[in-house]
Amino acid sequence: MDPLSQYSGETARLIAQREADAHLLGLPRLTVTDHDLLVGVEGARSQVMSLVREGAADSIILDVTSLPKRFFFLLLRTLYDEQRVRNLAVTYTSPMSYPRDPDRPLSEDHSRHANLPGFLEEGNERPLSRLIVGVGFAPLGLAELLGEVESMEDVRLELLMPYPPGPPTSQLNWRFVQNMERAMAGLKERQRIWRVDAHDMWGAFDRIVAITESGSQRAWLAPFGPKPVSIAMALYGTLYDAPAYYCQPRRYRPDYSIGVGMATCPDGNRAEASYIYPLRLDGRSLAEPRGRGRRGTASRA
Repeated sequence: MDPLSQYSGETARLIAQREADAHLLGLPRLTVTDHDLLVGVEGARSQVMSLVREGAADSIILDVTSLPKRFFFLLLRTLYDEQRVRNLAVTYTSPMSYPRDPDRPLSEDHSRHANLPGFLEEGNERPLSRLIVGVGFAPLGLAELLGEVESMEDVRLELLMPYPPGPPTSQLNWRFVQNMERAMAGLKERQRIWRVDAHDMWGAFDRIVAITESGSQRAWLAPFGPKPVSIAMALYGTLYDAPAYYCQPRRYRPDYSIGVGMATCPDGNRAEASYIYPLRLDGRSLAEPRGRGRRGTASRA
């Protein structure tokens, strides 16, 4: 739940409309609970885990389409580490478009950069080697994090660039990179740009594993990019105990994204762009640490 703002009334109206739409479709009444955006993440985790511990759910679908990173990073790690969850999948639906009003940012009033809950780093004495940044729309507060690593001469800046993004997303992504370069010109010579499919979570995961040489290079993660790339970062951080840093906005526009996107399926047909990324099936993990074997493939629903 966002703090009270000029968007609160419209947000409440849209949530009520979604509940009414679900009722018209014959779905059971939705259970919607409110958790404060900045301090409610532990309450959300406790609520989810109580279902697991009571035996009410051993198969979990975690939909991150509208979940802030503060919530879904911790929930993903908690559920992945819980062996009573025998089947775990993460889902995401791409929007049709984003607002193009330059005078109204998609998000506002971001906090100072900090570790995402559950992704701290303690007692690691190895020198930092990589800062891996998911390229997104707005590098909110990222300059502060870059300032911490600029003086570390051996740190490489690894940028995961969504490709092919298409307009207007591509312009926003490159503006993100340009803003970073202007803020910290000293890092430009140490930066590498890697193109990753914006919806290929496993491809992004494998790229991170390769960048870190299967975890042998100490890395920090900065998930500012598309949700599937951020899922890959959350999974990597879970398996390799890598910290994740983010500047959490306190306010989001109610029309942060518009509609449901379309995608071309392997059989050539067009369908709504909803993706499913299975992490565990029948108790068997599809992600192996230290780069052993193929970890799975992304499936499109």
